[in-house]
Amino acid sequence: MLAEDASADWLFIIEQGKLALEKKIQFGRRGTVRMATIGVVGPGKSVGWSALTPPHIYTSAAMCLEPARVIALDAQALRRFLSDNPRVGYKVMTVIAGLARARYRAPRIRWPISYRSSRTSCARRSPRSKTIST
Repeated sequence: MLAEDASADWLFIIEQGKLALEKKIQFGRRGTVRMATIGVVGPGKSVGWSALTPPHIYTSAAMCLEPARVIALDAQALRRFLSDNPRVGYKVMTVIAGLARARYRAPRIRWPISYRSSRTSCARRSPRSKTIST
């Protein structure tokens, strides 16, 4: 659904289904790079917050664990809206700061939940359109 190190052009809100957050890991300098699941998110949660913070590059990947439906928000339009509406922008950035704080409070080294398994397809819906397959 989104790839680590890719341009963060969308923020997604999960309506239905579950997504695994995955990160590239490597044990040692010469170890094989693998994808590890570092978290699972479901309905009401969001992924792709990197779309709102420079350099606008996704810091992890998101893969569907089951069929899912998400609302896709265009990052550039959302950033413009937040800039034009500073009170809303402040609230959103407070949430992002809380997410960052929680990550830094977690142990520096965390064992992954699991290595990547098979993926299933997701459906994405823009706020003004019907559900589309991705």
